[in-house]
Amino acid sequence: MSENKPHHKPSPLKGRPNPKHGEAIRGEKNPMFGKHHSEETRRKIAEKRRGTHLAPEYRQKLSEIRRGEKNGNWKGGITLKIRGIRASLQVKKWRKDILERDNYRCRNCGSTEKLEVHHIIPIAELPGAAAMPMNGVTLCKQCHKETKSYLARKRESVSQQFIIQTIPHHWQEYSTIGNYATTDDGITVIFVSDMGSPDYEFLVALHELIEVKLTQKHGVAEEDITAFDKQHLDTNEPGYLKEAPYHKEHMAAETIERIVATLLGVEWNDYEEAINKKFEELEGK
Repeated sequence: MSENKPHHKPSPLKGRPNPKHGEAIRGEKNPMFGKHHSEETRRKIAEKRRGTHLAPEYRQKLSEIRRGEKNGNWKGGITLKIRGIRASLQVKKWRKDILERDNYRCRNCGSTEKLEVHHIIPIAELPGAAAMPMNGVTLCKQCHKETKSYLARKRESVSQQFIIQTIPHHWQEYSTIGNYATTDDGITVIFVSDMGSPDYEFLVALHELIEVKLTQKHGVAEEDITAFDKQHLDTNEPGYLKEAPYHKEHMAAETIERIVATLLGVEWNDYEEAINKKFEELEGK
């Protein structure tokens, strides 16, 4: 009885990509170039491939050609950098400090269950602000999921010197309508409370911009400003106090703020009333 033999010689390329074949059907050489399979054809292809598996060597090869700098989505290893920042002792302490500052309560709904600390500006967007106290707010898991930047990747590189962002008033680090801090690499972050009016929010941002620039120019430390503000939470505007380390800069900023308010057609009394209401809302929470 003759020995059964295979009709075809086994291909030495089985389980490995054929580079010549790939070149032969790449781009415009491919008969399907510029065309698309119908839904029915796609279904049939999917059915045929169901239950099949790529050879281990082929899977390894695909993994290697898509890894690191070879991947079209490569961004210089930023994912590893972000993981390193998140796991750092500094950020772990920051997270604990934010939870304690917010009394282990969600700043949105008041829940005390499944609490997380939210980076208002994501680490991927501004790593230098990862451990900045004003950039953290305690949220429950559900409220955290509803934020626009939840699990967000880096949206764009930061090249500007200032970042200004409007946030809910109850997310502010302490009782203030505008707050700022500067990262180690010189980028100033300004948070403006949501006032319900673009003109009001612009005026607050303008005031903070002028004040931060003047205090930096005059050598007034941000730590001293924040410490003074926190010691005078009983007043809505500590900068009015003559003993404030930034009194001169604050008054200069308000002078310009009032001029611009007039040009915008904003009634100053209405503007101040809106600010006071924000503080009253916070006291009622």
